[in-house]
Amino acid sequence: MNEIGILGLFCGAASLSGLLLSINFFLHKKKLSHLFLALLFLSVSLRISKSILYFILYDVADWGVLSGFFAMGIIGPSLLLFMRQSQNQKVKNTDLLHLILPVAGVILKLTTPSIRFSTMYISMTGIIGLYIIYTAYKHFTNMYESKDFKKYNSMILIAVTLIWLSFAYQHISETLLNYAYGSGFASLVIYALSINKMSKSLILQDSVKSKTILPESVLNTIKAAFEVEKIYLRRGITLNQFSDEFGIQLTKLPGV
Repeated sequence: MNEIGILGLFCGAASLSGLLLSINFFLHKKKLSHLFLALLFLSVSLRISKSILYFILYDVADWGVLSGFFAMGIIGPSLLLFMRQSQNQKVKNTDLLHLILPVAGVILKLTTPSIRFSTMYISMTGIIGLYIIYTAYKHFTNMYESKDFKKYNSMILIAVTLIWLSFAYQHISETLLNYAYGSGFASLVIYALSINKMSKSLILQDSVKSKTILPESVLNTIKAAFEVEKIYLRRGITLNQFSDEFGIQLTKLPGV
């Protein structure tokens, strides 16, 4: 198999696995942070697939590379917004400003064809690196309620960093084969995420985090009913009778 075939194989595998992972996160979304994860890995998938368009489908090569650049510009913001959402920070209208760089890059290329794609990709790789550094800072300085939740976010951050390193390696590779190795490494990272069922872990964490907790006043009332009033000694008492006698409104309790 020639180098082009190897490149297509690696890029195709990485792109498909990234797309499937994105769909998985989207279908199992429980909160907005899941959508940012889906967008993150969809962007990674599109960034990798541009290699197929550039080296194999020559008729749409330029448009494929341009779309890959735009998708690359979404990776950093998606990672940052995922981290912020998972830390219960609201998305603001000003967050749309993150789109300025990829949009401006596309417009600049369309109006100034002399700009090299390699320059654009190297620049965006550097910008993603800055996003990763800032996101890591926000992650490690945040006080998480759950160690498992922090561990999960750490795994996402490490995975994106490894994928970014594969992009950076492609910029310094001198042959198509080494370029293919970069795509293959990104594919392995995405496969590792799937194998470890990280999306399933996220759903589990959200379900644990979203368990209903009774107000403290209600808990104290129930505790007094059992410890002081010995309510458990009264035969045949119903839940409605219990709520009426002790002033607990069932319709206002979470999950009832």
